[in-house]
Amino acid sequence: MQDDKKHLERLINEYLQGTTTPEEKKHLERWMEHLDVSDGQPAASEFRKMVMKKQIDLRTGALENTKSLHRRKMWWSTAASVLLALAIGAYLWQSNQTEAEDRHTVAAKPFPTIQQVTNNGSQDTLISLSDGSEVLLSSGSALIWPTEFAPDARELRLDGKAFFRVAKDPKRPLSVYSGDIITTALGTSFWIEKMEGKRSPRVKLVTGKVSITQQLDYGQDTLLATLTPGQEWNTTALEESTIVQEKNKSMPARTPQPDTTTALDFHHVPLSEVFPRLAAYYHVTIKFNSDDLKGMSFYGTYDKGNQIQEIIQTIALANDLTVRYDEKEVAYTIKK
Repeated sequence: MQDDKKHLERLINEYLQGTTTPEEKKHLERWMEHLDVSDGQPAASEFRKMVMKKQIDLRTGALENTKSLHRRKMWWSTAASVLLALAIGAYLWQSNQTEAEDRHTVAAKPFPTIQQVTNNGSQDTLISLSDGSEVLLSSGSALIWPTEFAPDARELRLDGKAFFRVAKDPKRPLSVYSGDIITTALGTSFWIEKMEGKRSPRVKLVTGKVSITQQLDYGQDTLLATLTPGQEWNTTALEESTIVQEKNKSMPARTPQPDTTTALDFHHVPLSEVFPRLAAYYHVTIKFNSDDLKGMSFYGTYDKGNQIQEIIQTIALANDLTVRYDEKEVAYTIKK
């Protein structure tokens, strides 16, 4: 048994160094497929196993089944480290069980296919997921997710920055893994941004509610924060303490309503076009500098049931903008 532990640890170390042979890769994959942790112990989700397998494929030069803009490869080293720590912990826990225990044979199930998109362009890329959710992937960022989500969870991994508009599904929360942080929502919209060299991302909630958890050793997670609209979460590099900030609270309680029943529909429309249409629809003044809005876009459908201040708040939060309201002029000023 001790020899088995050492053998697995050697395989994982070689994997991290990029020297795993095809035979060793198959051995590690076979062990992952048979991984089964008893009740009461943390277990690796199918998605985490999939990402780990993806890492092995990339490191050993296996053929990729991914979609990539301009075909640039992305190395998910942070994800691999977390998943391998999880795998070692699960394996060592299993190995400590007595040899007299009855063992159940677990049928090896093939890993579902996964999608990967890397945005190497200069503009944001809109990704539509199978559950109806949408992801606006920023330039220089990458997203990985299963072609078909699990019956009880929707899990994705992000490296970089993206805006998520989550389709409501109470039975399947959507979780985004970024660094060592998991952001979970049922139906909401939020930004996640992980800067290069940073262990944890920045999370900014636009609508709905999300929970922020951290992945610890052996697959255990701990709750760090729960956000409400307008709040932003991040971890300071020096103090390793979490910070929740409020954004754009100087907004009016109510403003003029439109006199039409026609809905406003925005689908990846530049903000320099969005604000004039909103101003005309709600009979308000919206001041902005076009240069501040370069490269920014918005999507969503609104009608007279939506308040203009809520729409502007959403746009501001989604694009890191600030809003100032002048009650006398009934005017909003948007600044970067």
